[in-house]
Amino acid sequence: TIDFNPKALFYSLSAGSHERSHITSHVARSPRMVFLGLPFNIASYAALLHMIGHVTSYAPGDLILNLGDTHLQMGNPHLALPLAEEAVRGCRLLHGDDHESTLTALDIMSDVHCKSKDYEKAESLAREVFAARKRVHGESNRDSLASMSQVAFICFESGDNAPALEPVSYTH
Repeated sequence: TIDFNPKALFYSLSAGSHERSHITSHVARSPRMVFLGLPFNIASYAALLHMIGHVTSYAPGDLILNLGDTHLQMGNPHLALPLAEEAVRGCRLLHGDDHESTLTALDIMSDVHCKSKDYEKAESLAREVFAARKRVHGESNRDSLASMSQVAFICFESGDNAPALEPVSYTH
């Protein structure tokens, strides 16, 4: 993961295998930055993907933008859900279940369900992300801890405080 754009929440580059010698980019944008010129930013991300591909000798591949959170922050969760679902499908197809792009897309989809007050689905997705990040990064990793916090937040929002207060054991 490369985070060199402060306006992007997440920027990931993935190189294909020797059979698929291309580079793919996944960007999750901050909804607060959309008004600054989303079409220009999309063109910039595409140009950046081409430049990195040229320097690394990989052909430019897919540019995946996750904009579902934009509808969510604007109070339109019903418009955000199809976009979030498509982002998850695309990330799973391109990167697999445990890749950070997929986990970020699942995290956003969990947030969409939470904002829609579908707490059961939101908690299920958040727990899936937490389990994957623990498996990939370990329990003490900052992303794992953030995912644990997200599960607790959803439980709190739903009024079910007991799971939110469960102690978590750490092994070092």
